[in-house]
Amino acid sequence: MANMFSRVQAGFPRVWFRAAVLTLALALLAPLPSALAVVPTVVNNTPVNGATNVPVNAVVTVTFSTAMIEATVNTGTFYLDNGVTGTVVYDAPSLTATLTPDDDLAPGTVYTATVTTGVADAAAADPLAADHVFSFTTGSTTDNTPPAVSGNSPADGASAVPLNAVVTATFSEPMNAATLNTSTFTMDNGVSGTVTYDADTWTATFTPDADLGDQTTYTATVTTGALDASGNALAAAHSWNFETGSVTDLTPPEVETVTPAAGASGVPVNAIIRVTFSEAMSSSTINTSTFYMGQGVTGAVTYDAASRTATLTPSADLTEGWTYAVTISRLVRDLAGNSLAADIVWTFTVSGQAAAAEGDGGGGGCFLSSF
Repeated sequence: MANMFSRVQAGFPRVWFRAAVLTLALALLAPLPSALAVVPTVVNNTPVNGATNVPVNAVVTVTFSTAMIEATVNTGTFYLDNGVTGTVVYDAPSLTATLTPDDDLAPGTVYTATVTTGVADAAAADPLAADHVFSFTTGSTTDNTPPAVSGNSPADGASAVPLNAVVTATFSEPMNAATLNTSTFTMDNGVSGTVTYDADTWTATFTPDADLGDQTTYTATVTTGALDASGNALAAAHSWNFETGSVTDLTPPEVETVTPAAGASGVPVNAIIRVTFSEAMSSSTINTSTFYMGQGVTGAVTYDAASRTATLTPSADLTEGWTYAVTISRLVRDLAGNSLAADIVWTFTVSGQAAAAEGDGGGGGCFLSSF
């Protein structure tokens, strides 16, 4: 190496050589370009973007992808328009900031919430790459109704639950993410873990730090410390029990059959859509965000644990002659948290007749291999 530098130095004036060496050294010591830095993002917000009939006494929350510098999260960097004033609090364990308006919001009004690039993460003081903006429309009432746990996974009394199972609780309405943490969503037998909340599905997930014990009974509890988006607490703690088996589960679930079949025609206008999975699924992950139809169809989604079948019941008759697409999102998960390998999408065409029996899907079942 010394000989190489000597040869290089011989061809350049000494001052130029020293300058070149200094420039190279500074380049090697420089931090990575900002384009390569991992910047924080907003991963959830409540109300969700586009929400309607939001209670006038709602609070507004955002959850970040990483820990933030608390001093940067304030009313100057997280605010509502239309002259709304309030207080902003950052909860470090849940990575969630909550904006509580000083007064009820105006009814029937569109509000826009903004989190600016003035917020910065705690690791490297990196700001958001761009402002995070979302809007919602208020209804005309306040919300004084306590939330409830409308579904949980594993189901109460479940057995042979995989040792690597995650535990979920789905609520009856949007929740304040800052109030869902390891103090309000717990497991017994000394199990520690992390709690996250998905604002789109109203679901909290408890992920244990390690595999559970084999053939052990566990109790999961959501306490009255969990609050909805208007600050109402559960009326009572919600608890349920399940028993583990003796193995872990690393196998992604699959869709075994669908009704109506892929490509079916002559499907009745009052068809009900069904999907059967290859294994027990986390019911809280099967909802109108992960099992849905196109063409503006709305409806109710349920999951039957005994048959491993999800059912989508449209809220109105389908339209004669139309071809509809149905999607099962890869975000649906089994009891161990394994997701589908990919979205499953299929289509069918509706005739003008209604089924005589309860919402016959028509066309029979279809195995996934037929897609």
